[in-house]
Amino acid sequence: RTAPAAHGVLRAHTKPGPEAERLTGQPVVAFAGIGRPEKFFKTLRDLGCHLRATHAFPDHCPFGKGEIEPLRRQAKDLGALLVTTAKDGVRLGDEAQQGIEVLTITIEWEDETAIETILKDLMDDG
Repeated sequence: RTAPAAHGVLRAHTKPGPEAERLTGQPVVAFAGIGRPEKFFKTLRDLGCHLRATHAFPDHCPFGKGEIEPLRRQAKDLGALLVTTAKDGVRLGDEAQQGIEVLTITIEWEDETAIETILKDLMDDG
């Protein structure tokens, strides 16, 4: 059986988390091991962060001291905050995350009831 045609469109945009406020206008060394790190770096620029350096790692990179310590030194030398994504922050663990800012991103739906409407329509078609 084929899936029924979509009955609507879900529209959303990403929104930086509350920690974005303290990052705005700050010098930053950013690193990310996600599928599209350039999107994270753009988000920081859009917030008004002054990116002093960016470091893109492979998706799901298992960060260890060999990766993190040079970043810490660079951020210190540049007088910048070291910033990463929430996904990467989780992989760092609590101890390694000390002194690293984590920027969360949330999805804000244009119409929060749209998903319920689409799912209801799909269930009714089944």
